[in-house]
Amino acid sequence: MFRENGINNKGQAGRNQEAEIAAGGYGSQGATQRFDPDSATWSVHEPETVITPPIEYPVDGCYGLNDVDDEIIVLFPDTLVTDSLHIFNIDSRSWYTEPVPGFYPEEGRWGQDIVSLYSHTGENVCYLSGGALRPGGGQTRDLWEYHPDTNNGLYVGPWYSPTVPFTRVFNFHASWYVPWIGTGGGICVGGGADHNHQIMTSTQCFDLDSRTFNPANSDLGPLPEPWWGMADGWAIRNGQYEIWIANGVAQDGTLLPYSAYASETSGGFQYGPKMAVALYRGEGDGFFDTFYTVGGSAGGFWYIKHNQFLEQCPECHNIYLPLTLREY
Repeated sequence: MFRENGINNKGQAGRNQEAEIAAGGYGSQGATQRFDPDSATWSVHEPETVITPPIEYPVDGCYGLNDVDDEIIVLFPDTLVTDSLHIFNIDSRSWYTEPVPGFYPEEGRWGQDIVSLYSHTGENVCYLSGGALRPGGGQTRDLWEYHPDTNNGLYVGPWYSPTVPFTRVFNFHASWYVPWIGTGGGICVGGGADHNHQIMTSTQCFDLDSRTFNPANSDLGPLPEPWWGMADGWAIRNGQYEIWIANGVAQDGTLLPYSAYASETSGGFQYGPKMAVALYRGEGDGFFDTFYTVGGSAGGFWYIKHNQFLEQCPECHNIYLPLTLREY
C-alpha cells in the first residue's frame, strides 16, 4: 500500500489529490485500487494483468518519481515471475515494464520488504531488505538502495552487528524509515522468519548519514514477541512520528490479531489496539494521524478484502498478556 502525495516536481499539488494505492498481490488478478481517505471510497484503475504474467507475490513496492517526475510504484520480481520490473504510473493510471537493474538479482526476492523515502523526506530513493531465493522462509539478509528515476542503485551490504549478532537471514519482516536514528534518520528492520522456521524479535537500523549498521536492538529494542508476516507503516500522533506493525503470525503459527508501535519517547515497542480480524501477509501505510492496513490472508492463501485502520492506544500494553501466558 502506497501513499500518493499529490505533490511532485511538476508542481501538481493539492490536499484532495492525496490517497492510498494498493497495487497487485496474490488473488487480486493484478487489481490496482485507489483509496481516498477523505471520502472513504475506492476507485479501480488499469490492472497489472496488462503485463503477462503479473507478479502475484510482490509483498511490497517502491514509491517515487520516474525520469519525467511522474509518481510511480515499482514492483520487483518475486522469484516466480522474473526478468522485469512492473511499474504503475500514478499520473497516467497505466502500467509498463523496465529491465531489472544490474545491481539487483534478476530473479528478485521472495518476501522482501521495501521502504520508500519519498513519502517521508522527499528523497527519491527506496531501500529493499531481506527476502528468499525461492518461496519459503528467509535466505538472505541484504540491503539494497534503488533510485526509481534512473532505474539504478547499489548493494549496501548485509545486516550484521559484530557486538549484538543479527546474523539470521529473514523475510516477511517489517521495515521502516525512522527519523530519530542518527542525524539524518535510518532504515530499520524488525522480526521476520528464516528458512528454518525460526521467528525473530530482533530489530536493527542502518544510519543513513554515517552509512553504518547499528548494533541489533540498540535503537528500537526487540519487538514485543516473535512476529512475522505483519503489515508495517507509520503515523504521526500528537506531533510524534510512530512506526507500526499489525497482524501477522506468532512463533507457534497462530495468527496475531494484535498491533504494536514505537516512537522516539515510547521506550521501545508497545502493544497497540487489537485488530478487528486476525490476518497475515497484509500491507500497511500511514496517512497523517492514521495507520491503515489492507488485504491479507486468514490462513494459507485464503485472501480477504478487509481494510482496517488504527489509532494510538497508550494503555494497550498494560492489557495484553505476554506470549507465555496468552490464551488464544
